Amino acid sequence: MSHGITLIVAGIFAYTYGISTNVVGILVAQNITSLQLAAADPFTVALSVGLGTMLEIVPEALFTWAVTGLRGKDFLSNIIPSNSGRSHNQHGGNNQNNNQGQQQQPNQQQGHQP
Repeated sequence: MSHGITLIVAGIFAYTYGISTNVVGILVAQNITSLQLAAADPFTVALSVGLGTMLEIVPEALFTWAVTGLRGKDFLSNIIPSNSGRSHNQHGGNNQNNNQGQQQQPNQQQGHQP
């Protein structure tokens, strides 16, 4: 499914705004203002940026999973390709193996008949 340029730009703007307000809120909660930002500990600033980013992105996938019960495509899934090689069905099994096992059962049963 392809998205229009307006939707893409609006999505990027929404994520940028959400992440920046999260980061500012976390820094203010630690009593770090914009004037003190240059003198702040780099680890504290990096932690605030990381936490603010995760607080903006993670709930989207969690909400989709909670409402539908299925693993949906979220922001990170769309920008990072999945190369895990695992099946994407709910039970995590491989349908080909299950079908082969079902096909082998009649053959095995026929061999046991007199």
